[in-house]
Amino acid sequence: MSWEIPSVEAFGVPMASVATGLSLFYYAQGIFKSGEEWSEMALAIREKQLGPDHPDTGTSLNNLAGLYRSMGRYDAAEPLYLRALAIGIQYLGEDHPDVAVWYNNLAGLYTQFDRYPEAETLYHKALKVFLDRLPQDHPYVEGTFNGLVNLLITAQTNGQADHLSDHPMTRSILQQIQAAN
Repeated sequence: MSWEIPSVEAFGVPMASVATGLSLFYYAQGIFKSGEEWSEMALAIREKQLGPDHPDTGTSLNNLAGLYRSMGRYDAAEPLYLRALAIGIQYLGEDHPDVAVWYNNLAGLYTQFDRYPEAETLYHKALKVFLDRLPQDHPYVEGTFNGLVNLLITAQTNGQADHLSDHPMTRSILQQIQAAN
């Protein structure tokens, strides 16, 4: 009797979850190349098994974008974040917590690119979703708020605060930053 080892794709979506776990493990260890390979595998499986527009495919896109961002591959990260957001908004809705996480992640990337108005808008969208659904002391709320504050400090330091919105939270934080200086 001979045994044939099935292909990775034969295991389907559960294998994508395993690949995601391994990607996150390697990412946490700083072994980005291995993390990238596993993350790409998870994405390929989900696209094939679930379709290119499935919310789980969006999660894989977001994960791979985050890995690319950590590797300094910003140009590769942005289209993946945008595609994940488009999927999430279409199938989960703008007020879904996963979509808010993706808003937050793209906002972080835009902050790195000095695209402050775009980042600010995304942080506010994420905060609205999180504050509507989570307690104020939830890590997602705190992390997103910290991202917004860091964006505002950076914009203020770089003389770009005048280009930001008149959102009450933005104006209040900027006043506090100016008072502290």
